[in-house]
Amino acid sequence: MIRILLVALLLPGLPAHALESAPAKPFAPLAKPTTGMAASEAAATHHWYDGDRRRALVVDENLQADFRGGKAVLAERKAPEAKALDAPASVAAPGTSPVFRDAAAPAVKRALPGGAILTTHEPTDQQSLQRMLSPHGVSVMRALDEGGTRWLVDTPAGLAGLELANRLHESGDFAAAAPNWWRERVLK
Repeated sequence: MIRILLVALLLPGLPAHALESAPAKPFAPLAKPTTGMAASEAAATHHWYDGDRRRALVVDENLQADFRGGKAVLAERKAPEAKALDAPASVAAPGTSPVFRDAAAPAVKRALPGGAILTTHEPTDQQSLQRMLSPHGVSVMRALDEGGTRWLVDTPAGLAGLELANRLHESGDFAAAAPNWWRERVLK
């Protein structure tokens, strides 16, 4: 209230050029809202399907998982060496995988040791499933249940398992497809 009175008292004493409006600042548009997504989900680089739910993933640029010894070993990722502009992008070593973090729960670390878990609409046998998978260029490793609806299909370690699982899920030929995730164990 006191400020309003002071402004009212001082305003008549100002010179005329002080009353002119200041030049307007250029309009800066506001950033678009992320429609309920967390910032980490908006920055997601990959995704996977957990049943019918699409889950966002972010690659942990500092870690990689090595499955070559039969057991997962997390290691610091080496900094890329300088290279020519037209040099091909670095390729992950066989048996290794990037480490992913769930965009919605960044504490969870995941990696891809190889394989994808496939759920069929109806029970089927291995030969019938292999015929269904032949257009996708993959082979059945083994059944995961006695009912013949959950199967492990073969992929190399790394992004190949994620890409195949997404492609199989999006084809609509199967009830579900998900990567064969390795998850870091946390002691409670």
